[in-house]
Amino acid sequence: MRSATVAAKDHRGTAQVQDAAGERGEADRSLELAFTMFNRIGGTGAGATSDKASALNGLGNVYYARGDLEAAIRNYRLALDLIPGYAYAWHDLLLALAQQAEAGHVDLPAMENALSQVKSTGAGLPGLGTGELAQLERTVARWRGAA
Repeated sequence: MRSATVAAKDHRGTAQVQDAAGERGEADRSLELAFTMFNRIGGTGAGATSDKASALNGLGNVYYARGDLEAAIRNYRLALDLIPGYAYAWHDLLLALAQQAEAGHVDLPAMENALSQVKSTGAGLPGLGTGELAQLERTVARWRGAA
């Protein structure tokens, strides 16, 4: 199962590179492959909890990339139901909540909780250094000021 999770993440990463290069059609195909693989992993009864949580978080990332914030948030929360200390899922949830706030739906308590959780579970992890945590803090502070 782990190799399927890695392959799905590779497809998601490829889609991000293709999208950045302006290859939208190719990026959509890579996202669809990632979506199918994450869905297959997350929907099976077998496998380690960490693999399922990773697949659900990855599926959330695919939904996020497609602009479906509700589905992204739902999948991040499902991953967190499996592993409450999953720092990257807290991070991704916070980003999706912030994007949703940009669209007019501000859930400040959920943003505050996600920030608190990512700070307590993710400090020092790759990609969650002090600079990224400070950026997340500024993001939430912006919405605190708007409330």
